[in-house]
Amino acid sequence: MDARSYSRYQHTLKMAYRQQLILETDISKSFPPYFSIAGISPHSLVAELAKGSRDRLNMLKQPKGHLISEDTSVRTLSCPPYEILIPIINQQGSEWYGASPPSNFDFLVESQLGLLDGAKVIYDFGTHHGVWSMYYALVAGAGGRVVCFEPSIINVEVSALLFLINGANNIVNIGAAIGAGPDPAARYSYAAGFSEAAPSSGMLVDFVSGDLPVVDLRDAAWEHADFLKMDIEGFEYDVITRNPWIFDLATNMHIEVHIPHLIHRGLNYHDIIDLIPFDQFTILNYQNAKLVEIQPTTPLSGFCSLMMKRRQTALTA
Repeated sequence: MDARSYSRYQHTLKMAYRQQLILETDISKSFPPYFSIAGISPHSLVAELAKGSRDRLNMLKQPKGHLISEDTSVRTLSCPPYEILIPIINQQGSEWYGASPPSNFDFLVESQLGLLDGAKVIYDFGTHHGVWSMYYALVAGAGGRVVCFEPSIINVEVSALLFLINGANNIVNIGAAIGAGPDPAARYSYAAGFSEAAPSSGMLVDFVSGDLPVVDLRDAAWEHADFLKMDIEGFEYDVITRNPWIFDLATNMHIEVHIPHLIHRGLNYHDIIDLIPFDQFTILNYQNAKLVEIQPTTPLSGFCSLMMKRRQTALTA
């Protein structure tokens, strides 16, 4: 970690908490001075900065600092030729990433399929703890950039820390969801039945209640991307059906279709599939550690990961 990386870390979190209407002076006090943490090990750095995460989360209208563990750790994920340091600072991080097998990290499948070949501009819609974005940042290299979106303030805390301890300076980390458009009915709102009070109803964004911070896709996607990953827990329906031009936004894509969440919302996944230009992509569904090529009429169920590689004929058309 260098001073520049630490400055970027602070900036990301200040921006995220501004959306929560937390005073700048209060946020600034939660960061230890650089000289006090410079040169310490990643494990010690994570343990020290997790204290600030806890303090900031306790400033929220509904305090959530208790969700940050007292006992933190760092996992080294080997994905040759890269290594990613994953900070484990909450229970979900421990359960999802603490000992996950390589097959759980489907960016390795994206890479094997050539979806990331030569990628320099990458969008990550639904960043979670930042592991995928970090891999993309390593693939893109110093001359590339990753733009990622994640509305859960706890997840932003974790991803900002992950990017810091890995020295990533080519990631734009935005604490907001990608939205579907100007229609107020399309705004992501837990008033529609997704709430912390009733997790069995299908809570789709971690540790969030009330409306989410949202960035309209049309405001966010000014640059054509080499690769786009979308994992937004059932709201892919809103984004795709209201913006079918999204399939022109990137050369290659990975779109998760969360059919159980869509069913819970009373939506039909076919409305998404019918908009996909199958003539422009070879599409494989990665599910249960298997890759199966699909067509418009292929029946789907469960949580589908659609790996979409643009055909060469479409690239040259």
